[in-house]
Amino acid sequence: MSFDVVCVGGGVATLSTVLRLLKRAREAQSSSQRTPPTVLVIDKGPEVGSHILSGAVVDTKPMANLLSPEEFSALPVFTAVKEESYRFLTENSSRRVPWTPPLMRADGLPIVSLSAVTRYLAGLCEKAGAEIYAGFSAVKLLSENGRIVGVRLGDKGWDKNGEKRSNFSPGPDLMARVVVLGEGACG
Repeated sequence: MSFDVVCVGGGVATLSTVLRLLKRAREAQSSSQRTPPTVLVIDKGPEVGSHILSGAVVDTKPMANLLSPEEFSALPVFTAVKEESYRFLTENSSRRVPWTPPLMRADGLPIVSLSAVTRYLAGLCEKAGAEIYAGFSAVKLLSENGRIVGVRLGDKGWDKNGEKRSNFSPGPDLMARVVVLGEGACG
């Protein structure tokens, strides 16, 4: 199967990249006769967001630059940081540091479920034209002449003893002009 862009991993960074790419392609398309790029995102989890760290404090400026005002207002936010402290941790306790470094200040910023944010971004990406398939692991980068040209998905149909079942199918190759690896720290 061949695509313009194949993205491995369905996290916030990858989905933000896809959304920005497709929005810019749509803007460029309106001034020319180009067709939009074909973009595929694969994620190893059973659904996008299922392998994402639970929660986070989010700086809203990058999200506001990425999303339209309507999309931004629908971002799934639980609450905002109302109180914060910076602590020095010891083996058995902690001590409050009297100041918070500027880059660590989060007062007023929203607290979100990253799983909910990735599901929301995935929906926006699909609406913009991306195809997203969950439950597929990339097991190998494919290269030609020192250039990454695609990924191979994992085989399906092995039994618990490592034997091929009757429904075995080898993992297909997904070829692309651009491959984005957004697999995350544990991938």
